[in-house]
Amino acid sequence: CEALKSISLSASVTEIGVSAFEGCKELETLTVAKGTTTIHENAFKDCEKLKDINLPTTVNQIAKGAFDGTAWFTDSLSKAKNAEKDEDRYITIGNGNLIKYVPAKGVTDLELPYSVKIISAGAFEDCAKDIKSISIDNTVNTINGYAFAGMEKLESITLPRSITAINEHTFDGCKSLTTLITLGDIETIGEYAFNGCEKLSVVSTKEIKDDEKDDKPEDKKTADAKDTKAEETEDSADAEIKKDLPTADFSDALVSIGDYAFAGCKSLQSIELSDKLTTIGSYCFEDCSALEAIKMGEAITYVGLKAFDGTKWFDNEETLNVKDEFGNAYALLIGDGI
Repeated sequence: CEALKSISLSASVTEIGVSAFEGCKELETLTVAKGTTTIHENAFKDCEKLKDINLPTTVNQIAKGAFDGTAWFTDSLSKAKNAEKDEDRYITIGNGNLIKYVPAKGVTDLELPYSVKIISAGAFEDCAKDIKSISIDNTVNTINGYAFAGMEKLESITLPRSITAINEHTFDGCKSLTTLITLGDIETIGEYAFNGCEKLSVVSTKEIKDDEKDDKPEDKKTADAKDTKAEETEDSADAEIKKDLPTADFSDALVSIGDYAFAGCKSLQSIELSDKLTTIGSYCFEDCSALEAIKMGEAITYVGLKAFDGTKWFDNEETLNVKDEFGNAYALLIGDGI
């Protein structure tokens, strides 16, 4: 397509495929009609003269490298590298789609500007080995898969109320991540979302305030009393969360967890799953070696292959809750008779 200078796509086009227009060196103008949602990897890569790009608000997923090598991206990259203000180092396109952050030297903590509404895959790859924390405002409504993958030093993150899904590979390989706060109603967690997050121990649906981190003398006595009462009313080891363990407390809206979502999260000790949860993917909690307490509802209709293999909970004989005629426990039944 070396002679192609302008592209205008109709509303019937919902996706632009991998390398669809890669190398169209004379292309200068791109107009995409409302209705397109996804632009795949390298779609317009090396369209050297492409500078005038018009994307609709419906585009919510732009894959890595989609506009690499275009005149627009080259110019934007140059401006970001020379920007004095950090907020000008975020390269966005369309309806606030963040496709690249260009870090200043020594930056370890980020606060996303209000202009960012969607975080694309690979947006932080240039600072993946440096960033420790990211502050995300409610203006962000979509975090695409792979958005934070491989950020080895990321320690904690709070997802705003506007986020209702954690997509595939979002935090894959974030080896230093210890704490995740989800303020919104998370409905789905995609495959490999937290794969290899070996230090993740706390997942909470509310913000952790500084004055809540340490027990006050009078509060501790009350807390101890509540713990004692809770222990006395436990029906079985697999049915209740142990009160002295750090807990992964998931959104009440959660209905599905994908394959390998928490595989290798070796610091998770206890989890409390939504009563609405229906699906737990294969190898979901595989090799979560410290996981010894799980609370789940009866809505579960599917548990994938080896979902809990390598956890203390699954390997514990006391977890078995199906007994034979002699009262001997021999099987484990969870959810809706699984």
